[in-house]
Amino acid sequence: NIESAIRSLRVNPDDILFLFFSGHGISTIDGYYFIPESEGSEGNSVDLETLYDPGKVDALKDRGISDRELARWLEGLE
Repeated sequence: NIESAIRSLRVNPDDILFLFFSGHGISTIDGYYFIPESEGSEGNSVDLETLYDPGKVDALKDRGISDRELARWLEGLE
């Protein structure tokens, strides 16, 4: 789980932390949502057509990680 991995990081003040995410995402009026998996747990795949289908945005947001959520996970690493 991405959240657990980020929250388990231990960094020192002199450390440089570099996080790299690879995958798809969507930008909405609510912010950016990273979609970390190409195959959902129920077997419903995320393809590029799905990313641009306005009718499926809410479902993708539910599966994605918002930019605000990611920022909260990283707050404790300062």
